[in-house]
Amino acid sequence: MPLTVASLPPGVQDNPYLELLQAALRRRGVQTVPAHARLTWALRVRSSVQAAHLHWLELYVHVLGDLEQRWRALAPVMYVFRALRLLAILTVLRVSGVRLVWTVHNVRPHEQRFPVLDRVLTRAVAWLAESIVVHSDFARRTLQREYPWLRSAVWIAPHGHYVGSYPDGLGDRRSVRRELGIPEDAVVFLVFGQLRAYKGVDHTVRAFRALAAQRGAHLLVAGAPRSEAVRERIVDAAGGDPRVHLRLELVEDNQVADLHAAADAAVIAYPEVFSSGALLLALSHGLPVVAPRESSAADVAAAPALVAFEPGGLAEALSGMCEGRLAERRTAALATARSHSWDIAAARVHDAYLGRCPDVAAGGSG
Repeated sequence: MPLTVASLPPGVQDNPYLELLQAALRRRGVQTVPAHARLTWALRVRSSVQAAHLHWLELYVHVLGDLEQRWRALAPVMYVFRALRLLAILTVLRVSGVRLVWTVHNVRPHEQRFPVLDRVLTRAVAWLAESIVVHSDFARRTLQREYPWLRSAVWIAPHGHYVGSYPDGLGDRRSVRRELGIPEDAVVFLVFGQLRAYKGVDHTVRAFRALAAQRGAHLLVAGAPRSEAVRERIVDAAGGDPRVHLRLELVEDNQVADLHAAADAAVIAYPEVFSSGALLLALSHGLPVVAPRESSAADVAAAPALVAFEPGGLAEALSGMCEGRLAERRTAALATARSHSWDIAAARVHDAYLGRCPDVAAGGSG
């Protein structure tokens, strides 16, 4: 059935998720059109789109960068204005017969400057949405705990892979390691992506340094810190340890493959891995992953591509990853990634657009 769907937002810089999903939806005959954060836009398109697909609420309400510093005192007022504008847009679409679909990438914003406002907004959107999409059964269960009153239908659309989505590396594994100052025979763990407070990268660094017996292991932390405070905590945790390599800067697309090629395993150890693109990115580059057992990682991968740990067990999990079978783990990681095709994700999202065959009602038992 041909559909025209508005995407809110149209795309996200430095994240190919929406581009890849929308390409797979086009193969199913779904046309995606960009949405604008204006009420006049909603009034204009309400009769020409059949569904509106919402992602990442924080992109519509948070004031970032220079504006945040300049207008800090007015930030709550601007938040409320933007939230009311978003809810007005969604209400106009909903009462006009447009089906509202919300992909819940995180059950709450990672950095909550206004927790009460965030809670009110997410509950309002959850109430307005007719279809909710999550990426794993873990995410669905978490959603049930957060919104026990919710009756919207929930579709599980597994996060697609990133195989071939980034340019080939500029160097080989040996040359990249040499540039980074990492021995060729070292077991290398990678922490990759934007370094934000909620990820607790400093705790990961300290857990790694506790592996005194694993002298052949090294840790590479690559990404731009979200704040100077985050940078300082990571540097302090590293303590000048020569086994910890800090590349605390923006990683360009043409560097992504090289940094993953230099590593043997990825570490995704933040407390709530609700829906992690970094997880699929690592697997897509053939890296097995160390991640919490109680997380979406356990729904995505299994041993030998995953070494899962209980709270307090990160150092032990890192040690376990060091114990051989790395070639087998890498093969399993890439096979796991390839099994998460965007066509499968698009099929489930398409069903959510049409309102058919839900996995479960959010308030149900599952």
